[in-house]
Amino acid sequence: MVPDRTSALFWSLFAGGAFVVALLLPVHILLFHFGSTLGILEEDPLAYDALITWLASPLVKLYIIILIGGSLFHGAHRFKYVLFDWGMTRAYRSVGLLLYAIAILGTLAALYVAFLGP
Repeated sequence: MVPDRTSALFWSLFAGGAFVVALLLPVHILLFHFGSTLGILEEDPLAYDALITWLASPLVKLYIIILIGGSLFHGAHRFKYVLFDWGMTRAYRSVGLLLYAIAILGTLAALYVAFLGP
């Protein structure tokens, strides 16, 4: 029997994605959607001028990519094991590859839009 060496990689992407999303997403929602209402921020961060200024920073672009990529890999891994628990054992590997491919493509799309897009 051959050991599955890629399993640890995907579990680490799952755990990293869960940590990033659990840590950053509530803060992101609080600041961007309720920050100006609660008086945390002086101006509305979702106003066009403020958003364009904020997104010009490479560090912010990296933050957005990590948030999107972490979410996608966490969701792909979780959905793969939900399908496995529902009895989809024959297509377990192919569905997993498809879900991880979608997560990779989504992360690459976020990378493209953040650094090379308009």
